[in-house]
Amino acid sequence: MIFFTFAVTFSLLSAILLGTLTYYAAGQPRILNSSSLASSAIPPPSSCKIQEEGLPDPNCTPGAASPHVTQNNIHSTICVPGYTKAIEPPVSYTGPLKTKLMQSYGLSDSRTNYELDHLIPVEIGGDGSSVQNLWPEPFHIQYNAHVKDAFENYLHNQVCSGSMRLSDAQNQIATNWIAAQNTQNDIAANLIAAQHSIHSPVASMIHNNITLSRGSTDEDDNAP
Repeated sequence: MIFFTFAVTFSLLSAILLGTLTYYAAGQPRILNSSSLASSAIPPPSSCKIQEEGLPDPNCTPGAASPHVTQNNIHSTICVPGYTKAIEPPVSYTGPLKTKLMQSYGLSDSRTNYELDHLIPVEIGGDGSSVQNLWPEPFHIQYNAHVKDAFENYLHNQVCSGSMRLSDAQNQIATNWIAAQNTQNDIAANLIAAQHSIHSPVASMIHNNITLSRGSTDEDDNAP
């Protein structure tokens, strides 16, 4: 009886240790176990500096893509509503990490001035827990966290609609998302101007499909 009780208890503890985070791969729920999360816990970088206009330090935050998201399975992973929420790390992981990364970037002001941001957002296949993909993104600059969130939504919509390949979206946001966003805004502005010049009724449709709105994002900061 004692042995049976021990065996059941051990089985339950093992199940808990295997992790409670889930993500979707090839349309099936899968378990992201605690060892996977621990493997992402690379020691935080040091001597980092936020770059001109608000980009992360490429030596500290180069970005990291999830190996579980590919072009072939986007419609059973990132394009499924709720995907991001299903795989985001717990606050018990991101909370302390945010503090450490602020220290890495030499930031000593309030935590509320920053969002713990995924450089390559989870909604376009970014790694949810890799230190190489997380950084303290400021709210108080021109190209701030809210602006990036809107561009993330745009890229997500482009990828899921088939207008852009996953790898291209990831490259745009990891290399220089500010330049990529400004390019898309310029293209949208020129098209809208051209349509208005001929008084086309499709101008508003082009505006809605191409310009970067400030709608809600699936990329939430879960480390206040």
